[in-house]
Amino acid sequence: VAIVLIATLGGVVIVRRNSDQQPIQVKAVLFGLYFWGLAFLQLLIISGGYYLVSRHEERSERATSSIVRNNTATEMLRT
Repeated sequence: VAIVLIATLGGVVIVRRNSDQQPIQVKAVLFGLYFWGLAFLQLLIISGGYYLVSRHEERSERATSSIVRNNTATEMLRT
């Protein structure tokens, strides 16, 4: 929902700022292009962030399980 709102507001602002003398049909087409462009850009940014966060969590889990395995092996060697 937030992506749609941001893309809509961005499209309206860009069309109003850049097309003073153009007919309404041209403004409508430009709004559609700006809307979908902004929506796609937001989806790319969000998916990139999700990828980086999930990769970081995966590394943390591997590091934690490695530490647990090493501690277990050390405990077994001591006994």
